Amino acid sequence: MKKTILSIALLSGIASFANAAYTGHVFVDKNNNGVFDKGEKAMAGVLVSDGLNVVKTAGDGSFTLPGHERERFIFITTPSGYKTNNKHYHRIDGDQISYDFGLQPYSGGIKSDGSHKYVHIADTEIFNTDNHGDWVSNVRDYTSNEEAAFIIHTGDICYENGLKAHIKLMNTANMNCPIFYCVGNHDLVKGKYGEELFESIYGPVFYSFDAGSVHYIVTPMAGGDYQPGYTKEDV
Repeated sequence: MKKTILSIALLSGIASFANAAYTGHVFVDKNNNGVFDKGEKAMAGVLVSDGLNVVKTAGDGSFTLPGHERERFIFITTPSGYKTNNKHYHRIDGDQISYDFGLQPYSGGIKSDGSHKYVHIADTEIFNTDNHGDWVSNVRDYTSNEEAAFIIHTGDICYENGLKAHIKLMNTANMNCPIFYCVGNHDLVKGKYGEELFESIYGPVFYSFDAGSVHYIVTPMAGGDYQPGYTKEDV
């Protein structure tokens, strides 16, 4: 099957490294408890990144990564046929060096030849409004009726209030399909760096995922209301 690469994103080249700083496993989380239990299926060939370096998991689902000076997350490329319930990443936490990723099988909306549809939304800007149940239900119903493989929100969620509220309105669990978020210019808000709040809720601003025969790559806005922690050259 030929794979297309569609760039709504950024991913560095695949590499392998010795003496890695971080390790872990990617597996099928049969009981959905977030723990790699005995008997659960290991996932080989899944891309894992520290934000700069990218490696593939081995036959036993394991990976090793060296880390880098500006690291903040360990995250995976969610493979086609699976979902993570918005848990495709772990924030690097102090001295912790091992990070596991549990996947749940999901193949909704993907045809046998890998073709699929997706729903794209943007500029929902819910920061100063209430009562969003109706339009969220409409998006959920439309996604189901169209048999879309996933939903992607490409930014302007909007400002602090919107960023904090949106993930509760629309997430992989309550939309009945994977939902992916991208940072918009009005999602770069006050903090140590513009994407700090977004990262604390939605994870890394650059990542990738696979759906059918397509590899989707998400990149952040080059700038916005507040200065981001990355540069145009980084992107």
